Amino acid sequence: MEIKSLITEFVELIESGKVEIYNEASLQYELAIFLRNKYPDHKIQLERNISYFGLPKLKFEKKEKFKKKEMDIIIFKDKNNLKNAIIIELKAIIEQGKARPVTVFEWIKDLKFLEQLKSEGAECYSIFFTDEDKFLSGTKNVGNLLKDFRNKKVEGTYEKHQKSNHEHKPIKLSNSYSFDWKEIKNTKLRYFIIEI
Repeated sequence: MEIKSLITEFVELIESGKVEIYNEASLQYELAIFLRNKYPDHKIQLERNISYFGLPKLKFEKKEKFKKKEMDIIIFKDKNNLKNAIIIELKAIIEQGKARPVTVFEWIKDLKFLEQLKSEGAECYSIFFTDEDKFLSGTKNVGNLLKDFRNKKVEGTYEKHQKSNHEHKPIKLSNSYSFDWKEIKNTKLRYFIIEI
């Protein structure tokens, strides 16, 4: 089944009021339940660590580390064959009242993580839900991170601009990604989906 058309079907459930999305956890669980009905012969797992699939050893040999450790949603039959797996990373910024560049940076990290998983053969998607108009436009002078996101295209290298004692290495995307927001009727939500 085509994930993009299934997400459209899932959004129709939100529009009809049969499914309510109010934060990222609700999106993750409701989407997993929906997908379990669509893929009855597959395993649908949440927050599964990549070590389950033996990936850290592969990446260690390549002298590269994964950007994250857990996949938001994974659909698979055989843990030894990621070529038939579908991996979905989610962002749901709902009722937070602001568009923060750090949120966009975390989403960029998701994209890089998905690029890494795709290089192992998985089919990968990023889905972003929000009710915040400031992700779409704004008058405030912002850095490239939020500016590119508002222009609906990200590419190249991004840095996390946040004062912290933790080291924040820049993330370089291998590809360019464009997206278009879709409104979800009868709600304040909008979303987009990107296939990696």
